[in-house]
Amino acid sequence: MKKFTFINFIGIIFAVSIFVHTEIKVNYYRILDMFKYSENEVTVISNLIISAFYIVAFILVGVIIKREFINSKLKYLSSLLWFPYYLILINIFSLMFPLNNPALKPLPVVGLIILFLNLVYPAVIFIFALMFDLIKLFKKS
Repeated sequence: MKKFTFINFIGIIFAVSIFVHTEIKVNYYRILDMFKYSENEVTVISNLIISAFYIVAFILVGVIIKREFINSKLKYLSSLLWFPYYLILINIFSLMFPLNNPALKPLPVVGLIILFLNLVYPAVIFIFALMFDLIKLFKKS
């Protein structure tokens, strides 16, 4: 039961990191309108926030995997388990903050970028989990 809880927690961490990325990209014009910054300032700040979330997420997950899942293949399940939590977060966010002004809709290409990101993200998580097995293998030899 403890491993099940940790694997779900890992899925939530990964879902939150990609959720922040996609919501900042989708709501770029809302952020621009709300804070009255220039486009360059919003781009730099949003990229810093996105990078910080990814760094913290992968460090936190790395600590959990190293402590709980170093000898388990369950860590590979996290490459798929993030998706239901991601959908739940998107639904909650869209209910809490509906788009009232059609002028602030994201550009159509943002959807393609998010689709590509969602297709690549499981591979990134799988490679991240695989790194721990490779590190363990090299430490043995």
